[in-house]
Amino acid sequence: MRADKDARRRAAIKILICDDVPELRALYRLWLDHEPDMELIGEAVDGAQVIDLTAELDPDVILLDIHMPLMSGFDALRAIRLSHPHTKVIVFTGFEGYQMARAARELGASDFIEKGTRLDEVADRIRAAAAA
Repeated sequence: MRADKDARRRAAIKILICDDVPELRALYRLWLDHEPDMELIGEAVDGAQVIDLTAELDPDVILLDIHMPLMSGFDALRAIRLSHPHTKVIVFTGFEGYQMARAARELGASDFIEKGTRLDEVADRIRAAAAA
């Protein structure tokens, strides 16, 4: 049984989450543990840390909040696009709006998701970003 789970995890989409809200990271950690084709490989609390962890862990997909301390998600996105152009970045935020989504895409985000989005839809969009 353990070998089956380990084999699935080796082929899983490697995900890094960056959000300064610990409760949200905990929710995503619990949820991702039940997605057989996804693996949470790290958690960052600000833009500077997500840049460091991206270099260290080489995720397939990053879920990146915009409003954080020390460095915004937009600034982190710029840096990640330069250093890891193959990594897909999905901006997810509690702030909705066409202009914010457009700005994220112009900076190279693969997708833009509002934090209230259902988890099954988030999973589908992670899979789509990883496959693109």
